[in-house]
Parts: sequence; C-alpha cells; structure tokens
Amino acid sequence: MGPSETSLIARLSRLIDRGLVTRQAVGPELAAGIALSERGVRIRNGLADHWIQLEKALMGELKPRQRKKLGERLRRFVDLLTL
Repeated sequence: MGPSETSLIARLSRLIDRGLVTRQAVGPELAAGIALSERGVRIRNGLADHWIQLEKALMGELKPRQRKKLGERLRRFVDLLTL
C-alpha cells in the first residue's frame, strides 16, 4: 500500500526542486537513495521544536489522565506523519 510509483516520483521531484532533499548513493552497494539536505534538516528541526512547544502548551492545561490520553494520540499522529 502507499503512493504509486508515479506519485512518489512527483513528490520526490518537488522536494528536490525545493532543496529539501538530495539524491545520494547509500549502503555498500551504493543503491540510489534520498537524504535530507541541510535546508531540509533545518526545517525538520524547526518543526520539531514548534511541535514540542505546542505539545507543552496543550498538555499544561490538562489533568494527568487527560495528558496521557492526548500524548498517546499525538504520538500516533506523529507516527502516521512519518510513514
């Protein structure tokens, strides 16, 4: 399951065009791969920092049990975003 090959190629092309990822060989067989560019890493780190701040703001207003439930749901959401 997941995006079609055509869709994936289009998405990767957009990321490359925007300077967010670079193509590079990986592994001992030098297979084609993709890695975050310096700009991509900066953006990812900035988003992670903002996410932490949002999470703290949301969690600070909740009771411990509510925090736990929301934390579980947010982790699941993040997991879905990383797929």
